[in-house]
Amino acid sequence: MSEMVLDRKREEKLAEIERLLNDPEAQMDAHRVYALLAEVARPATQAR
Repeated sequence: MSEMVLDRKREEKLAEIERLLNDPEAQMDAHRVYALLAEVARPATQAR
């Protein structure tokens, strides 16, 4: 995948984390937050 696609996917995941943590209308799902954080923390070569 191109770097632009990987960057876009990373930004989407970060936006979802932000929404889950800060949107009072969003139901808190700690497992989802931690899973997204783990994906974002992985180097791009390991991300799938």
